[in-house]
Amino acid sequence: MTRHPTLVAAGATVRALLRRRAAMAILVALPLTFYLVRRDAVGQAVRSLTFGISWAVATVAFFAAAFLFGALDKDLLAQKKQLEEIKAT
Repeated sequence: MTRHPTLVAAGATVRALLRRRAAMAILVALPLTFYLVRRDAVGQAVRSLTFGISWAVATVAFFAAAFLFGALDKDLLAQKKQLEEIKAT
């Protein structure tokens, strides 16, 4: 059974984030902080919580993407070196 590529990518992202404690701390602490700051007003508290969740997810996604592109650059450099070694022989 093959899974949809989007589900495969989402699953890989979740597994990678679970390995990073700092990312999970941001996902929990930031929205909670935003909610606690405005908990006296219910409507604003919910709005702050939603804003905090979106901000936390965007921050973690940014750093995950930056890590991914850094890893891809390293792989491309390694492949380029291998090709040059093959051409040299």
